[in-house]
Amino acid sequence: VQEEVAALVKDRVLVGHAIKNDLAALMISHPPLLIRDTSRYAEFKKLNKGSAPALRKLAASLLSITIQEGEHSSVTDAKTTMLLYRKVKDEWELSLAPKRYKLEIKKAKSKERFAQLRKEIHEQSQ
Repeated sequence: VQEEVAALVKDRVLVGHAIKNDLAALMISHPPLLIRDTSRYAEFKKLNKGSAPALRKLAASLLSITIQEGEHSSVTDAKTTMLLYRKVKDEWELSLAPKRYKLEIKKAKSKERFAQLRKEIHEQSQ
């Protein structure tokens, strides 16, 4: 199962809440730039005085929905997490652009490729 999950998520963006726990349980790793963890997103953490907010709290304050009352549903949690991500996707992805830029620069093998990457990233940020 572990290998199947690793193959399934390879080179994909993972969206989740406290996703490090899921990855640890599966004993797999994932590149940090491909993880969107709603418990670690800076704008969401501001709502909780800088610490990781509970999914229940984010759902109530940002989506005006109540979750995790009574029986806990992992499906509801996953849907809620995706709604939160979609709500701020553009801002979140834009905030990661400088980190992706630095990573791509490290990978660039020539001055021409460096110039092309710089141009692409500049165009994306406008």
